[in-house]
Amino acid sequence: MRSLTTITGSTWGTCFAWARRIYTAVVRPTMTYAAPVWYATTSTGKGKKWMQRELAKIQNEGLRRVLGAYRATSIPVLENEAQVPPIELVLDKTVLDHQRRQQGTTGQQTVENFCRRIRNNLQRRQRQRPNTLERPNHQPGQGENTWRTLQEKWKQKWESYRRTHVDGPPAAADLKAKEILKMRSQLPRRDTTMATLVRSECIGLRAFLHKRRVPGFDNPACDCGGGRQTAKHTIMFCTKWDRAALFEAAGSQDYRKMVSTARGIRAITRWMISCGILEQFNLYRYQ
Repeated sequence: MRSLTTITGSTWGTCFAWARRIYTAVVRPTMTYAAPVWYATTSTGKGKKWMQRELAKIQNEGLRRVLGAYRATSIPVLENEAQVPPIELVLDKTVLDHQRRQQGTTGQQTVENFCRRIRNNLQRRQRQRPNTLERPNHQPGQGENTWRTLQEKWKQKWESYRRTHVDGPPAAADLKAKEILKMRSQLPRRDTTMATLVRSECIGLRAFLHKRRVPGFDNPACDCGGGRQTAKHTIMFCTKWDRAALFEAAGSQDYRKMVSTARGIRAITRWMISCGILEQFNLYRYQ
């Protein structure tokens, strides 16, 4: 994680595609190394939840680095914007893949025989007390596609989040994985961060800062007097800014379309940075 931190900042460093690749190819495999040993044999459900929670903290930190997101950004949005599955589903897939590879082997039979002997000994000692050894809840079938299973479970979790956030940010829109990755693939680092802030609506504008109770922001209203200072208000309605060049570059004046297409989000990020709307980007203004 330290290596990812040193090469990615909010406005400088490697692009989204490479940052995501480093996380998925280096950081995550390190976290899940030997998971079939220490994750599948956890004795209680509480132990598994503790492992999931601790590893999720690391993954969330990594995804914030990859995307340039604020800490207030919701976890499902982080996972969907980076197209990185929840860590508990990755662990389940890793364990199931291992179990499938080991099915029918001499080593697997030996392990099962020893486990059976241990369970029998414990049952004799404890008599009527419940068994303290947890057996796997699911054994993979011979032809089971564990990647497809992971995708289906992730989709269910994402749809559950979207149902509870009907009026949520643009990042909660129903976009395919290829569309999300394509939308970010050509953006430089500073544009990636701006795209994340706009799409998640966790952005350094008055409405968000007032909601987070940041000192000095007692009023969420924009200086133009036209309403709350949100990303949508700033891009579409604020009278302080000239947006003719923005709409021309985006090829549309439909906000949802602009924040959901590669052309639109690139136009928005360049326009907001060039206008100096957020101070953190002032050193990187487009001319």
